Amino acid sequence: MRMSYSSRLSPTLCLLLGLTSCGSGSPEPQPRRVEVAGYVSDSQCIACHGDQAGAWAGSHHDLAMQVASPASILGDFEDALFDDGHIRARFSRRGDEYFCRIEGPDGDEHDYPIGYTFGVEPLQQYMIAFPGGRLQCLTVAWDTEAKRWFSLYPEDDFEAGDPLHWSGRQQNWNTMCADCHSTHLSKNYDLATDSFDTTWAEINVGCQACHGPGEGHLAWLEKAASGETGIPDKGLTTTISRGHPKEQVRACAPCHSRRLRLEENISFTGDYHDAYMLELLSPGSYHADGQIDGEVYVLGSFLQSKMHGKGVTCSDCHDPHSLQLVAEGNALCLQCHSPYAPLERFSTLTKKDYDSPEHHFHSKDSAGASCVDCHMPSKKYMLVDPRHDHSFRVPRPDLSLAHGTPNACNQCHTDQDAEWAAEKVTEWYGPRKAETFEDTLTRAHEDLFGTREELVALSMNSEAPGIARATALELSLNVLPHGLEERYRALEDPDPLVRLTALRGLEVLPPPERLEHVLPRLSDPVRSVRIQAARALADIPAREFPSEQRAQLKQGLDEFERVQLYSADMPAAHLNLGVLRASSGDLEAAVKCYRKALELDPWFLMARFNLATTLSVLQRSPEAVELLQEGIELAPDEPEMHYSLGLALAELGRMEEAIPELRIAADALPEDARKQYNAGLALQKLQKHREAETYLLRGHRRSPRDPEILHAVVLLMLQTKELERARAYAIDLNKLFPGGEAKTLIDFIDRKIQARTDEAAN
Repeated sequence: MRMSYSSRLSPTLCLLLGLTSCGSGSPEPQPRRVEVAGYVSDSQCIACHGDQAGAWAGSHHDLAMQVASPASILGDFEDALFDDGHIRARFSRRGDEYFCRIEGPDGDEHDYPIGYTFGVEPLQQYMIAFPGGRLQCLTVAWDTEAKRWFSLYPEDDFEAGDPLHWSGRQQNWNTMCADCHSTHLSKNYDLATDSFDTTWAEINVGCQACHGPGEGHLAWLEKAASGETGIPDKGLTTTISRGHPKEQVRACAPCHSRRLRLEENISFTGDYHDAYMLELLSPGSYHADGQIDGEVYVLGSFLQSKMHGKGVTCSDCHDPHSLQLVAEGNALCLQCHSPYAPLERFSTLTKKDYDSPEHHFHSKDSAGASCVDCHMPSKKYMLVDPRHDHSFRVPRPDLSLAHGTPNACNQCHTDQDAEWAAEKVTEWYGPRKAETFEDTLTRAHEDLFGTREELVALSMNSEAPGIARATALELSLNVLPHGLEERYRALEDPDPLVRLTALRGLEVLPPPERLEHVLPRLSDPVRSVRIQAARALADIPAREFPSEQRAQLKQGLDEFERVQLYSADMPAAHLNLGVLRASSGDLEAAVKCYRKALELDPWFLMARFNLATTLSVLQRSPEAVELLQEGIELAPDEPEMHYSLGLALAELGRMEEAIPELRIAADALPEDARKQYNAGLALQKLQKHREAETYLLRGHRRSPRDPEILHAVVLLMLQTKELERARAYAIDLNKLFPGGEAKTLIDFIDRKIQARTDEAAN
């Protein structure tokens, strides 16, 4: 059974092309170690830094990736069979070689040699070399605690050719995992041949993965031994000591974050946002209030925390070499949160005994007395791997009660509900004294138009975390031009994540306005902001730019294209290039880009949607309909595909055919107000007024302050001559947007009512 696309791993990866069977040979080229300028063997580091090397040995970094061997393989390869009814795999050993017999990309079973191990606990995955320099990750993994084989997708059956089949690109190491499990990894993807020549300086996460190339440090050591002085930072490109909180987070963040990498060769200096675009608090990755939902790898959570804002760093809690906690249990948190708070470092700490029932209201040895259980609730990923939420938030069962978000209290007290938990929190700590960014973001996910003022206020609140402010700006895209002046001010914000997000959506503004406000960001000190600025200006002819800014625009667009070309193995890169080509007016080039994205992954919905839209603009609507019908054959349970097909058919005037598609989408996504709105409009056009009313009112209930939906409801009531109901909704519209068309509608309805009254009187 195919999953709906929205529940798949990622909409940015692609099908494995041109594979039949590998057999048991060793295809070339293979990922391998190469000499890299500036890098030295880790053995040269270990020679001097024995204590650090001893702590690192055996750590998750040390064992992040290994060549398959009796020393590295943890799973049972003694002719062990795994068969869960969806996937069948037999694991065997021949001397020091390990094999898995499993269905390959051609649909037949083959014996594949295990090339590498991936990770070490609580699970270990195994990788197989394929043609084109690929390494593919088996989706049957070894549970190192329970000592069992298990499927990472126990409910799904992915056929050969599916992107989530173990031989598909969503299980491809080169694209999905490689750059965070090895030192100085170069993907080296070639689009023309759809192949990789991936290399690394060290196979695992070694010394130079965090400290930067070691050659300069060795040169410093040699010169220092001869008495020479004045070499800064001991010849290292990065400083990650406790006294440099920003630099330390910068060292860890690239791998411990959900982000888009911007180039092949990442510098160890500069801002994180020079090298990566961080995902915001997006649905699917985070709950509406910012708690972790998908696998987001720490940074996005940590940036929400007060601890990050006050300068707490990774090594305050984790030993940077062993990766173990620096203290066990509550002792870890009591380093700071105690009657002996280190005020010399964190002046705003409250001296208090937090490790007592007077604070946590639980018995001393219970789970409720554990700091992390309340402030860092965990969620399991890959079925067996628990990850803690690093936003260190206060439990909010009141938000669970109002909006359905999870809370730490009910994670333990599963026999109670959120109302009980909220009452307990109020009983212990009193009523909440102030609203937080969590309140605003959670409400915005349910009533975007009703929270537009709050979103704007949050985006301007310098006391709120930057990632929350940027998320507020992202949400407010849907209510532009409301809050536009605040968005312009956000372009000057000190946080690059806020500046970058403030640029999104501005491409819809008139060119003179964009040139005034966006142009200065072409010279922003941070690359991701420059790229976004260039993207927002891409449709304006170069002749309209001041001569001195034309070169900056070209540089920004060149940087944007380099980002996409680095990620050319991902269909999203071709989608982005297509959007760029379309914005500059080259629709035929955009079509080629979207088709390339679909060549890589036919299930990539955004590329299919954009291609269909572009074909319609090119007066090729029948092609657009055919394209979307093909998409429905691939993903019949995907409501967005039915929705797009319905819109395309409506555009062609084929309303009778459009309505069933729009109904499917609206019924499958009752929480999506726009789906209800468009289904209602289509039904209204065919004079199916009662059914139209059902969908329009459903959309209105879901988004009561959406002016387009309210306006459509008013017009429908006028069509059905229900004047009093029409007037009531028109008054609601006028309350939201006083004067203008709403007032005109009220006056019109009043005249109609008066005319009816006069006619009845006569």
